[in-house]
Amino acid sequence: MDKNKVKFFLPHIVAVVVFLVLAVIFYQPLFNGYVVEQGDVKQHVGMSKEIVDYRVTHDGQEPLWTNSMFGGMPAYQVSVIHQDNWTYHLDKAMKLGLPRPIAILFWTMLGFYIFALCLRINPWLSIVGAVAFGFSTINILYIGAGHMSKVNAISYIAPAVGGYILAFRGKALLGGAIFALFFSLQVTANHLQMTYYLAFLLVAIAISETIRIALKKDWKKLVIAYGILAASGILAILPSASNLVTTQEYSKHTTRGASELTIKPKGQESSSIDENGLNKSYILEYNYGQREILSAAFPNVKGGAQQYLVNNKDAVKIITKDSKYSEYSDYLLNDNPQKGPMFVTYFGGQAASGGAFYFGIIIIVFGLLGFVFVRDSLRWPFLFILVLSALLASNDPDGINAFFIEQFPMYNKFRDSKMILVLAQLILPAMALLFLNGLISQKVVESEKSEAKSLLLLNDGKIIFGVCTGLAVYYGKDKNLIRALMLVSTIILGWGVIIYLSLWLMIPKDKNEAIQKSEELHGDRKWWFVGLMSMVFGIVVLYLFPSFSGAFLSPQEAQMFATNSNTPADQVDLINGLKNSLVDIRIDLFRADISRGLVLIILSSILFLLMAWRKVTHLVFIGIFFALVTYDNLSVAKRYFNNDPIDETVNTEQETKMIDEYMAKGYLDGIKADKMLAKYEYEELTTIPKALPTSSDSSILNREKSQIKNFEVLKSDFLSKMDNSHIYKQIKSEKTREMIATFATLNLNSNYRVLSFGNPFNETNTSYFHKSIGGYHGAKLKRYQEVIEHRISAEMEMLQSEQKMITEQKNIAIQELQRTLPPNLPEKYVVLNMLNTRYLSFNPGSVALKNKGANGNAWFVGQIKKVETANDEMNVLGKLNSKKEAVLNIKDFADLGKVLLTTYDVDSSCTVQMTSYDVNSITYESNSKVEAPAIFSEIYYPEGWNCYIDGEKTDKIFRANYILRGALVPAGKHKIEWKFEPKSFSSGSVISKFGSISLFLLVLSSFLVVIFKSIKSQKIS
Repeated sequence: MDKNKVKFFLPHIVAVVVFLVLAVIFYQPLFNGYVVEQGDVKQHVGMSKEIVDYRVTHDGQEPLWTNSMFGGMPAYQVSVIHQDNWTYHLDKAMKLGLPRPIAILFWTMLGFYIFALCLRINPWLSIVGAVAFGFSTINILYIGAGHMSKVNAISYIAPAVGGYILAFRGKALLGGAIFALFFSLQVTANHLQMTYYLAFLLVAIAISETIRIALKKDWKKLVIAYGILAASGILAILPSASNLVTTQEYSKHTTRGASELTIKPKGQESSSIDENGLNKSYILEYNYGQREILSAAFPNVKGGAQQYLVNNKDAVKIITKDSKYSEYSDYLLNDNPQKGPMFVTYFGGQAASGGAFYFGIIIIVFGLLGFVFVRDSLRWPFLFILVLSALLASNDPDGINAFFIEQFPMYNKFRDSKMILVLAQLILPAMALLFLNGLISQKVVESEKSEAKSLLLLNDGKIIFGVCTGLAVYYGKDKNLIRALMLVSTIILGWGVIIYLSLWLMIPKDKNEAIQKSEELHGDRKWWFVGLMSMVFGIVVLYLFPSFSGAFLSPQEAQMFATNSNTPADQVDLINGLKNSLVDIRIDLFRADISRGLVLIILSSILFLLMAWRKVTHLVFIGIFFALVTYDNLSVAKRYFNNDPIDETVNTEQETKMIDEYMAKGYLDGIKADKMLAKYEYEELTTIPKALPTSSDSSILNREKSQIKNFEVLKSDFLSKMDNSHIYKQIKSEKTREMIATFATLNLNSNYRVLSFGNPFNETNTSYFHKSIGGYHGAKLKRYQEVIEHRISAEMEMLQSEQKMITEQKNIAIQELQRTLPPNLPEKYVVLNMLNTRYLSFNPGSVALKNKGANGNAWFVGQIKKVETANDEMNVLGKLNSKKEAVLNIKDFADLGKVLLTTYDVDSSCTVQMTSYDVNSITYESNSKVEAPAIFSEIYYPEGWNCYIDGEKTDKIFRANYILRGALVPAGKHKIEWKFEPKSFSSGSVISKFGSISLFLLVLSSFLVVIFKSIKSQKIS
């Protein structure tokens, strides 16, 4: 092969190999019988179970609705595969069959590498920036939490931005193709919050590039760039139309949308829902406190991950080895909440923290220097977005946060807005690479002639004045101005001495001395040296005065210690000593981070200066710099996610017992891995539910399956199709397959709801086996959430109080109560009854109570209570006899409100019976002597649910009882069928297919044109 071709392809091949090797090493246990233990993924198993089972029995057909949780909701944001989006299939292919965490981490690095190449940065240097970007802890933390779509979306941000910039910089066709491809992948990743923040950066870059090109008056270039980028952007979005249109439609009805209620739940001050989206406190709950942004450079500035001191090895080491903590060690390392408070490492402003968003101290220092010295106009939009992201990451409810939440379009639809720091994660390594790339490209030039004289070194004051005079003459500035600046910097910043000494050593003594300069950077190597020394000085100051980073107690801890200071005098010294010790430990941990950072910066500075003075080649420089950056970022990433076994001090008895139980009952054939790891779980556990069916679940199964015709035949059919599912085909245990098929058959052929007490609105175990009143989702239907807060929670409290009173009066255990007293919930339990809550599970280990008071699947009512506001709807709902009455908001259903009477001659002979259940359709038979309103115990959703009576679509449907479906049914016997037929999905799918074809044609043709032009130019040359 031609040497030039080898030279061209070699860094790209090395880059791919390096990224793949690093990703595989970081998640190496994935090849040894483990999977990453991800909380959100475990929750998703339960919430998506009905959807997965439906695909099995319907040959891969997509269910667009699920009744598995919260009474029922669209499946769009749970698990819908948009088959007509070809970019989805491309994304899947690009994962190369690797375990998903490895594949996504690999693409975060490769994506940034493509971005750096678009900025025309040295390919070898680009590898360094890619590793820094990939191992920024944002990626590692969110992969560990199971937010895979979020990190997948992050992985495509960098190459999309790279193509976008390239299109403005003379490569419009190639840049447009790269932008279109990766922006489409980014949108397909389906994390709209990341796409929203990406738009901030794209707009800032567009403004900056427009100004740059306009100043050159190159209007043709600007028009071409905008034309290609506009077409690329549109075609990039179109493949995701089926998802975007349904999501946009759905979002209006979720907790992210506007609320019509102005009343608050009784006993509650506020809700997480605001009138026009999420409220301020909910959005900022996980944002940074004061100066917590410093954790990007020093992870322990606010304690890092939230864990007890007793579980933090570094903290334990400090406490046990330093005698000054001996008096308080028992309190500081307390591992029993019954004995007293358990102190934690984290003390920042977030409600909780899994770890700091660390970008790398080396990258940050050189990135900040880039803003000072890089000539590229990109520094201005990058600087603006960097500052903006830092400000918006704070939890200050006033100022800029208030403006964005209250005024900026869509901003209040997303919580945890500190995620905007993903833009800083991109910008800082980009600026660092631009700066270092300028260093590598520097060349020797002659300095301008100067009348500078040798500086006088006489005594004290004359030294300073001599330097100032020399600087004034050398740089052609007024010496009094130089003196003033030097004096101010010395007094206020304390940096003057270092700047003075640095410049004193480096100012040329010979007027024609040769110096190094770069066309890509401002200044020369003496200024770069000054910049580095200033950074070092700043870090040293932070080490000497750690209080500059803020307080070392959280507001809650400060309040706790202040309260306890009023205790008896003999305890005050102990409390104050404990408080001071806690502060000192946190300072020690912080200083350890600073020391680590200082060493890395000094080493990289020495390397930088050797390169600046041409003492090492650029390849040697990049090689050593790569080692330093890789160590820097990986060592912190390993703090939050590592392959270490579970510490012996951690109680693993419960997990061991669970595995033993699974194996004893035949749900596991064995465990391939040999030991428990802290951040992983055994691969075999992913093939079974988060918890085995309990006695409560089994009791419901035994009661309900007898009502299903041909249950065993249906189960056998499901078993035969399980291998068609990529989720189920890997299950080896026959016992597990049998259990899954049994509950799948039950769930797909029955329609009742279960309320599990405990924490019903933050768990999906119930949804795995039944249709749940509760569930877990970040974007549930708004009206259902309001009913939870205003009614269901209150009814649960009443029910628990009554059950407790009965058990105390009769002196029987709750287990015995569930066996002997099946309840008939009275009408005061309006919502639980109307939601057809057939079973109540107080104790998973006991038989579930069957609620004979549940209204059933559908019923006729004889009275309609008409109201005009959401407030009235909610108030009337609490006093409703839901078996005989219904409430209708005539403001929302004005035409039907005129048709519906307030009373109907309905009696027990008027019936509605469910005859068949399907996720996307439910069929009923009605029999009534009069026309009357029927209420269906299904969640009302206006975007797609249509009602057919004897095959004819009826428009006489309405929302009843705040959240249920209602229809006016004619007299006589009729077949009623509700079908979920969202036009948004069907029309969106057509657009997706058209967009996919257009996108792939654009990208392919663009790359072919670029390749053809390249070959043609090579032949000419």
